[in-house]
This record gives sequence, structure tokens and C-alpha cells, in this order.
Amino acid sequence: MKKLKKLIHRFDFQINAFYFSAAVLIIALISIPIYYSVSQLLINESVVSTQNVLEMSSMNIETYIDKTKAEASVFAENLALQAYLQNQTDDLSDIENYIQSILNHDDYIRSVIIVAKDGRIISNEQDMGMTTSADMMEEDWYKNAIHNTMPILTGARMQSFSSDMNDIVISTSTEIKDAEGNNLGVLLIDMDYHVIAHYLQAVEMGDGGYVYIINQNGQLVYHKDPDYIKDLSKQKELQALLSKGSCFDEKNNLLIHQTKIDHTDWTLVGVLPMNTLSILKRQLMEHVIFIIIIIFLVVVLIGRTFLGRLSSPMKKLEKGMLEIEQLSEIQLPDRSYYEVEAFTNSYNLMIRKIKNLMRELTANEERLKEAEISALIAQINPHFLYNTLDTIIWMAEFRDYEKVISLTKSLAAFFRLSLANGKELVSLKDELEHVKQYLLIQQERYGEKLTFAIKVDKAIQDILIPKITLQPIVENSIDHGIKNSERSGHIEICAEYTDEEVNLLVKDDGVGFDPAILTAKTKGVGIHNVEQRIKLYYGENYGLTISSKPQAGCTVIIHIHRFLKMR
Repeated sequence: MKKLKKLIHRFDFQINAFYFSAAVLIIALISIPIYYSVSQLLINESVVSTQNVLEMSSMNIETYIDKTKAEASVFAENLALQAYLQNQTDDLSDIENYIQSILNHDDYIRSVIIVAKDGRIISNEQDMGMTTSADMMEEDWYKNAIHNTMPILTGARMQSFSSDMNDIVISTSTEIKDAEGNNLGVLLIDMDYHVIAHYLQAVEMGDGGYVYIINQNGQLVYHKDPDYIKDLSKQKELQALLSKGSCFDEKNNLLIHQTKIDHTDWTLVGVLPMNTLSILKRQLMEHVIFIIIIIFLVVVLIGRTFLGRLSSPMKKLEKGMLEIEQLSEIQLPDRSYYEVEAFTNSYNLMIRKIKNLMRELTANEERLKEAEISALIAQINPHFLYNTLDTIIWMAEFRDYEKVISLTKSLAAFFRLSLANGKELVSLKDELEHVKQYLLIQQERYGEKLTFAIKVDKAIQDILIPKITLQPIVENSIDHGIKNSERSGHIEICAEYTDEEVNLLVKDDGVGFDPAILTAKTKGVGIHNVEQRIKLYYGENYGLTISSKPQAGCTVIIHIHRFLKMR
């Protein structure tokens, strides 16, 4: 009892109780009116949306029927057709081509039939089983086709329905007349029954809802269940719904909306069970409850934050001191106690000074690293320059001025790329051009004894690498592999790469050597410098791999990282 009394008198308990009670009251006062108003708006919006979709679907069906009738009217006035029906010609090629063009332009048109007044028939179908005679005006179906231009489900050649929707068509008829208005024949166009389903596919009536089309005689034109077309009892149910008009059927808990399809005697009826709207209301209630929970948690969090201002600063300071190796500054609320703020500010000042010292140390290490790289680059052997100048002098003495000019240009390009405007990193494309100029110069010295090829995918030529990486390795291939060979030598530079790494390969077919005798001293200054620079830029996991056999050439693989892009 004493513990309970002590708990009730605690400051944090009373604050929490106040916040919880206030939260429940405020949420109840806000959420209940919102739920009822939003649920009513949602139901109205759902009803209006359904009605709009039905109206739009009705217009789409009307547009399609009108388009088909317009095509039929144009065809009925076709000169070739009129000439044939008036027995002025027996040529059917133009008429058959016109029929085929109608079929090609509309996948839903199944057949086009022309019945002349004297019983002749033209169609893309065979064996239609139509009743014809020398005077078609004596046939009832022919006279009905002339006077009834409304689309119907049953054509003249369909005597019974099948429950298979693929066997049902929608027929429209157009009278063909001569210039004086005398009857020449009838044009029938049969459309696939699925065309209606196509234009009604956007209508969503929920579980248990449906749409159907019925004509003015109470005959069913469309229902997604074809059995309704044959079952008279089911048709009577739909006719009963039609007689109610657009309304809410409280007895059956149904919302009914009807719309006429202009230029037809069809009516489109949509039936929406109100249990669908009840589901929407339930979903809304679930969302409201979810929001209530979120609001309640937010209010609780605000209360806990207020209480935390009393104790959290000291806890944060204690935690920061225990984790001082992470060098994280302590952040206090805008308003806190003076003593805690002073203590925290002193701690944060110490952390900032430590960070500044660490940044200075890192900068000094970077400068030391750059100095070491520059020193390594400076160790590259200058003998190449002397040898090249000797070659140019030798060519000039023999008055081979074209080669002097070519070699001088290559030498200039070589040193321009070597300097690289003072940059330590260059693109792989520039590095390849640099080594190409070097090989062109060496070709002038060695003549037919040296050939080379550079095969590197352009997809990786924009990566950055340390400059003068390939040339020392190529120089080593010439000096220790090809120069000492009695036959001509070939150097190939290629690349293999993945999403993470790139391997640059320098291959020669020179004299080779036994890798077992390879030491840091026998590698030479140039290759040693390349390997050291790669490790400085990319880390100890990267560098050079050398493989060779006596009289079998040598392959040097340069392992670097890929994700150092040009800026």
C-alpha cells in the first residue's frame, strides 16, 4: 500500500497519467466526427465514381457502334459494290479487298456479309446457312434488317444461342440503295461478342457486383455469365432490376444505376452490393484506429520527452565519457540546467580539440605520402632520353628527316604525357597513349625486331591510375626480354576487369627467366617504383604479379582497384 501511494505521488507518474488521459480525450473528440464525415464522403465518392465509370463505358460502346455503322454507310455507297448489285459488273476483287481492309483494321469484326436483293451473297465467311431467294423482299429477316438498324445479338444465320461466348456475335445492318433510293441489298457486319467485355473491363463493381446490357424488348444483350442469355428465369431477375430504374434497393441492399447507350435500344445497368461499401467503411475504421494509435504514441512520446529532460542530460554525459574513443559530442535540449550545460560544454570543447589534432595528423600523413610518391617517380631511369636523342642525331646525320620529325613528335608527346600538368593520377587512356609513344620510339631504334599491340576495352579507359605505370614495365620487357633475343619480339598490352578490380597485362615473347631467381634487386628500379606507388595508392592488396619461363616470354599483371573515376 505504501509503495502504491509512493508511486502515485511520484512526479513522473502524475505527468504520465495526465498526458495519457488528455490524449485519450482529445483523440476521441477528434476521431469520432472525422470518421462519420469521411465515411459518408467515401461512400458518396464510391457511388459517383461507379456511376461515372458506367457512363464512360456507355459512351465507349456507343462510339464503337457508331464507328462501325459509319464504316458500313461508307461501304454501302462504294461504286464497285453498287455496280455489282445492279448487275453492271461481275468483278468482285475491289469489293473483297474492301471487306478485307475492314477486317484488318478492326480485330473485333468477325464477318462482313452483303446480301443482294436478288439473293446473291458476298462475304468473308463460307456456309452461312442464310435463307435466300430471287426476291429477298419476300424474306422476313431481310425486311427486318432493312428497317431495324439497331445492333442485335442474333443475325439472320444464327438460329440458336450457345453458352460459349465465342459463338455469339453482335450484328448491325445497313440498307444499300441506288441513287434513286431503291433497295439494292443489305450490308451486315458481325462483331465479336467480346467487344462489349473489352469496353466494360474498366468497370469494377466489387465482390458480388456486376453489369449487364438489355434492349428495349427486355432481351439480354450482355452479361459476363453467358448462361443468363439462355436462362429465362435469370433474365426475368435482370428485367426486374431494370424496372426499378436508378435507385437504392433497400430490400436487397443493392445500389442500381442505369444509363442509355445512345443510337441503340440498349440500356447499361450496374449493380453494386452495399456490402462493398460496408467493406470500405470497415477499412476506413481500421485506418482511423491505426491513426489513433499513432497519435496516442506520439502524445506518449512527447510526455516521455518532457520527463526525459529531467534525467537524460546526465545519462548522456555519462555515456559520452564511457565512449570517449568515438569522439562524439553530447547534444542537450535547448533548455536544461546550468550546471549540466557548463559541464557538457567543457566536455564538447575537449572533443573538438582532439578532433582538430587528429585532422592535422591525418593531413601531415597525406603530405608525407605525396612526398614519398614524388620521390619514387623521380627515381625513374633517364637513360631512355639519352638513347632516344642519340637515335635522332643518328637519323639526322643520315638525312632521314621524316623519321627525325616523327621520332621528335613521339618524344614530345611522350614527355607531355609524362608531365601530365603536374598531376600524379592520369586516365588509363592517357597512360596507354604514353606507353604507345614510348613503343613507337623504341620501334625506330629496334626496327623489325620489335612489334607491339594495345588491346584495352574503352569501357575502362576512364579510370584513374598513377602516371608512368606501364612504361617502366614495357621498358623492362624490351631490355631483358626482347633485346637479348636472337629473333624479333612482340609486346602486347591488354586488360581484364570486373565490377571491382582491373588487371593490366603486359606480355612479351622474349627470352624469359626463372621466377625463382627474381628478387627486389633483379626487378630493377622502374618496376620496383611502380609496385611501391600502386601499394601507396591502392593498399597492400594491390601490386604486381610476374610470371615467366626461360625461352617462353614474360607476363606482368598490374592489379588495381576500378572505382577511382576521372573528375
